[in-house]
Amino acid sequence: MDSNVRRQLQEARLRLGADDQRRLEEVCQRHQIPAALLRELMIVEDDLSQMGRRHGLYERLTEVLAKFPAL
Repeated sequence: MDSNVRRQLQEARLRLGADDQRRLEEVCQRHQIPAALLRELMIVEDDLSQMGRRHGLYERLTEVLAKFPAL
């Protein structure tokens, strides 16, 4: 599956309402965390939430964190 298509599907699953999106951005701003980072982490959690054994969790988290080197 094309990575852009996969990303769109993931975003659709995690679509937040306007109030939730606003709260997410407020919390991220308050704690100086990029909202995009938190959304990426939410996608990883959603992808792996159905797995009994979360094989590959640390690799996925490392990939996400590598996208945000300023942290």
